[in-house]
Amino acid sequence: MENLAPEQADTDKDGSGAAGRRQHLNDITLDFGAGASLSACSALLRLASPVFDRMLDCGMREAQQSVIKVEVAQLEDFDFFYNLLRPGAWNADKVTEANVDALLAISDYYQVAFLKTTCEDRLLSLPVTSGRLLQAHKRGLTRQYERCIACQARDCTPEDLVDLSRTSPEIMLDLALRMRETQQQIGEIRAMRPTLANVKYMAENYIPEFQFNRSGYISRALNVSEVQNLSYLRGHIPVALEPVLDLLDSLE
Repeated sequence: MENLAPEQADTDKDGSGAAGRRQHLNDITLDFGAGASLSACSALLRLASPVFDRMLDCGMREAQQSVIKVEVAQLEDFDFFYNLLRPGAWNADKVTEANVDALLAISDYYQVAFLKTTCEDRLLSLPVTSGRLLQAHKRGLTRQYERCIACQARDCTPEDLVDLSRTSPEIMLDLALRMRETQQQIGEIRAMRPTLANVKYMAENYIPEFQFNRSGYISRALNVSEVQNLSYLRGHIPVALEPVLDLLDSLE
């Protein structure tokens, strides 16, 4: 086993040796303005982001100056994003409700696909609001947008509609179309009420001693098991249908 020099052993023990080696790989500076900056490894950024890859291509001003201005995020948020890119650092659970908005903005701008997808996965577990709908549209989150449109078509308030009409006519059009589809579906559900009411009536008033088919009643006595099964249905179908019929009545 290789013996470490005392100085090297000390620095490796407290982690500063690893930090120093990482620092040695940093070859560009990320400028956040107002004197805030972050040293970074260009190779790491280029592997993760096609945007950084283009910026750091030979001949580009950023590559020549080894400085990239970052305007899409604050230093603290970008530093968290950058640390997720380090080898062995990735864990989807690190994307939380508290940081998902910042990470989504960064991953969308720099086209870091795997992180953007994870951000959308996290958003799918959070409540739908008009703000989330606008965010999904802006960031191109197809699954989240479809979810938000469906929920807003059912639950949006007049205030939500006013905000959306001012912000995005395109979203308003999608929402109006979905609301019309929802109303059509409600109409189809309403049309089921007579059939369900008839099923309830039949369950309550059937003749248990006889079997029947589409041609009408057949004078064959049912066996004990059949009578028991039908009796069970007779007791449970009306109870199960009652809240459904009440709901349909409330839609009228």
